[in-house]
Amino acid sequence: DSDRVLLVTFNNTLVKYLRYLYNKVNDEAEGYVSLFAPSKSQVDIMTIDSLFYRCYCDYFDQSQRFQLLYDNHKKYQVLRNCIAELQKKFPDVNVLDLKHAIFLLDELDWIRSCNYMELSEYQSADRLGRQSLKQTEGPQRLRKNSETRQAIYELLLAFDARLEEEGFIDSKARDLAVLKKAQEQPEPVYSHIIVDESQDLTRVQLEFLKALYKPGDYSSLLFVADTAQSIYPHS
Repeated sequence: DSDRVLLVTFNNTLVKYLRYLYNKVNDEAEGYVSLFAPSKSQVDIMTIDSLFYRCYCDYFDQSQRFQLLYDNHKKYQVLRNCIAELQKKFPDVNVLDLKHAIFLLDELDWIRSCNYMELSEYQSADRLGRQSLKQTEGPQRLRKNSETRQAIYELLLAFDARLEEEGFIDSKARDLAVLKKAQEQPEPVYSHIIVDESQDLTRVQLEFLKALYKPGDYSSLLFVADTAQSIYPHS
């Protein structure tokens, strides 16, 4: 009776479809002992982003929460100020330029998505998928253990700190904060987790689901994936 079930996917259209399928199969499976035996109140069907947001509200009281930043103009403004400061320390790092803003913001997202929050991890990480970039967008390769990677890592720290000072948080930074809290919880939440479109999970999202999973003799963790359909660059 204490078992809880999580079905998670990546957009609201898929959530609606999964709820339809669940209700249909739940009605047909009435009277059988199965995954569908728990009451509907014990089954959560949601997007991965909704799950992060709900846990953010659960783990942090209102005074501890920051406003999620969606305004790209604000992001560029904060990025410009951080670049100006770091250019003094790294005058020879050419990528520290606002003309590479799209590249830099994407790289910051990738670092957070991979949970490379120690400089040594980022410096030694393989960074693939840059070959398609135009020369004006940023470098196609970032050499390991380089001053460039150190500068980008310090840009990440400065960017997140500046946002926090102004009462904002980036979605990927929020996810990291939620992951840390989830890993500190004394009791995991879900005995059964089913993940649809799991080829699009980031490392942080995988670690988050692992933290919510309650292993047991009959617990289950199922990933449904099609690697040919992966569309997210940070997965």
